[in-house]
Amino acid sequence: MLFPVSFIFISHIYLSSAACYVGTTPHIRSLLFGRCLEYQTRVQPSIFCNQTRNCTLIADQFLESFRYQETCNVSSLRFKQYLELAHQDMAPDMTLFWENVYLAVKMYSNNGKRLMPISDTLYGYLLDDTFFCATTEAPGIIFNQTCPGFFDTKTCPQNAEYSFWIAASQKYAASAVGKVHIMLNSSLETPFVNDSFFATWELPNINPQTVTSAEILLVHYPGQSVRSKCSSTSITELKNKLQGKGIPTVCHDSPRRVQLVLCGDYPDTEECMSLVSSSSPRHITPSLIFFLYSLLLYYLF
Repeated sequence: MLFPVSFIFISHIYLSSAACYVGTTPHIRSLLFGRCLEYQTRVQPSIFCNQTRNCTLIADQFLESFRYQETCNVSSLRFKQYLELAHQDMAPDMTLFWENVYLAVKMYSNNGKRLMPISDTLYGYLLDDTFFCATTEAPGIIFNQTCPGFFDTKTCPQNAEYSFWIAASQKYAASAVGKVHIMLNSSLETPFVNDSFFATWELPNINPQTVTSAEILLVHYPGQSVRSKCSSTSITELKNKLQGKGIPTVCHDSPRRVQLVLCGDYPDTEECMSLVSSSSPRHITPSLIFFLYSLLLYYLF
């Protein structure tokens, strides 16, 4: 199934239309605790070999960061202690910023094995694809009621979700070391927008003292049209902003290494089939080739 051009991911969280609840994610404390253990034991065990984090403390601190606060007036500063408890040093050249390409980022990053977007850090992994809302009434968190979230900043500018991702994204950007990667959606006429989440909260916090270069990756979901190139006005503007910070920047249109990974879900599209070598034996189908390729990438990286 191909995504229509209008079906895009416009934030740092993916909203599932299949959710069977409203308000804060049910059993959120247990979920945070479980994800914390999973991250340290299965997802990125090597990072925490000598510095295991206290998952009970981390889960409780996160909830206390916004509990009993006004629904639309949760300061991003309240999440500082949680971010300190869940801190991890970023490996050089692994930072991946993005806008409007959530699924592409999740597929390509491979749980932080290739690159590590914010959702693959400990502090981001715990909250990825979750919902949470504050209230001054007991129990201090809104459950089983519709409440404002990440996309509702026009009517509720400092809701708990948005404020958290501001704080987390600022920390993530400031922690970047070496080469940074920026993945944007080339199916949009303007892939970089000055008032986007990335432009507002992450780009200003990239430190040119620790970041040596930047690579812009203009990607698209196979089957969708390409409406922007590295030469487009908005990408030129992004390059200028980075270079103005003293960060050398390059841009790649439809980078093969990313598009090949995306083709794992769209093997029968014309563009994906064209990536398959014409010398491949006829009895090996494109679907099989991309399946084997995905396995190879998973185990190598």
